[in-house]
Amino acid sequence: MFVELAPVSCKVDPFVAFPRQEKISDLKQQMALLARQLLDISENTTSDKIDGEVVCLEQFVRGQLISEIALRKRRNTMFSDGLFAEPAWDMLLDLALARIEKRRISVSSLCIAASVPTTTALRWIKTLLSDGLITREADREDRRRHFVNITDQTYDQIFSLIKVRLQKK
Repeated sequence: MFVELAPVSCKVDPFVAFPRQEKISDLKQQMALLARQLLDISENTTSDKIDGEVVCLEQFVRGQLISEIALRKRRNTMFSDGLFAEPAWDMLLDLALARIEKRRISVSSLCIAASVPTTTALRWIKTLLSDGLITREADREDRRRHFVNITDQTYDQIFSLIKVRLQKK
């Protein structure tokens, strides 16, 4: 059994929004609303009350960290070496991401993340340690290796900076 369809006009007015564009716009507004709600939940949640909403906010921050790190690496490939060198910030971003992903970062891996010569990266690690922004611990299995961790306060500060982006959306 076939149903005969009425002819459809294919004329498109370029000044009228397409239904798909309207749907995308609606989805963007809904996502912004959800993001604001997640932010409100996180600000009103104590550390004892960690639930799915806070985890979602952490995943949003994870995505932002991944994007920021990727953008910085791409930027460094497009412009001359050292033009945008901020090894301390690169290290802190990498350590914040590692904390969310529950990964351990060795000193040598952190030096690579900084995208600067090893001696420069080691000087910055020393500075970050002395400023109390990171900690360093020996590997229990391999005494030659040390791991670096971001402190709670530093992590919270980076987390707050990224939440500001969420508030502006």
